[in-house]
This record gives sequence, structure tokens and C-alpha cells, in this order.
Amino acid sequence: MCQPLIHETLLVKDFMGDDASLKLDKAIVSLNLDRKDSFNIHLVVNELVSNALDHGLLLLSSAEKSQPSGFDAYYRMRSERIKQGNTGHIEIHISREFSAERHKLHIHVADTGDGFDTDSLDAKLPGSDCTFGRGISIVRQLCSSVSYSPKGNQVHVTYDLEG
Repeated sequence: MCQPLIHETLLVKDFMGDDASLKLDKAIVSLNLDRKDSFNIHLVVNELVSNALDHGLLLLSSAEKSQPSGFDAYYRMRSERIKQGNTGHIEIHISREFSAERHKLHIHVADTGDGFDTDSLDAKLPGSDCTFGRGISIVRQLCSSVSYSPKGNQVHVTYDLEG
């Protein structure tokens, strides 16, 4: 049985200050998870939402980060694009599945962007020496499943609760 727990909609303008972060933190705290699960869910949700914002809505390329002063340039462009007033949004749904063996959280993040070629994702996963792109690798390590919609603008992950 799945129980819906969280449904948040974040507009691009919510990322101008701390509004988006505060909404997500408050929503995750409301799940009343143990410390380890709470930390992991914060990490997973923040990574998925950051990817949806940066790549889905703001159309930023992480390759920029590999250049000298790349992180500064990337975050400057990110800030400028947020201020430009993009009308896209991100939907976050979290539900809890109860079963005799294990409790799970299902996290679904969707953005209104054009998506990406999900088939190319495995080829792009970085090594440990890369300056960007490790987030999805971390999400894959923490979650029991990660799947993308064919269009690439939605991701569904399953997290097995320990506590």
C-alpha cells in the first residue's frame, strides 16, 4: 500500500532566495525519519531538484564547471537565469510504501523542461576525478531503483528505509 506524503510545486522564482530550500527541508522533516534516512533523503531530493532546475529549466551545462573558474561562471549564469523569470516549474511527489518486509519511499521529480536523452546518461557518468556529475552516481548508490521517463524530464527513485 502506498501513502502519498508530500506534493510540492516549486517555481523558478522560488530559487531566488531560500524559499525552495526551506520548503523542501520542511517537507522532508515532516516525514519523521531517523537521522540517517533523513540525511539521505535530503541528499537525494536536493540532487534531483537541482538537476531539474539547472539542466531541465535553466538549460545549464555542467561541462562549464570543468573550465578554470568554471564553478564561479556556472553559478553566476545560474543566478542570472533564475532572475530572468523562467516560467517553468518542478513537481516533487513523495509517497511511502508499506510492506511486511520493508518500508520504502518513492520520490518522483518532474520538470516542465524539454528533457534529455536518457540513453546517453550511463556514458556520461563521471569518474571520481571529475569536477561535476557525481550526484546521480550518489543517488544510484543510495536508492534501490532510479528510472527516467522516455522524454527525460521526470525521474522516479525508490529509497528503502532503514529506520
